[in-house]
Amino acid sequence: MDTTQNQRIMQTNEHTIAIGVDVAKHKHVARAVDDRGVDLAKRMVFSNSLE
Repeated sequence: MDTTQNQRIMQTNEHTIAIGVDVAKHKHVARAVDDRGVDLAKRMVFSNSLE
């Protein structure tokens, strides 16, 4: 990755969706935000299991 953080920010537009995932030992949490940082849905919590 040769791009800086500012260059990546400048590449976002109204069609950009950012997905963030917090990987933890027992439960993981994911959420989606638009280019302005507004949540697009409730956070999704899922367990760390093989099922």
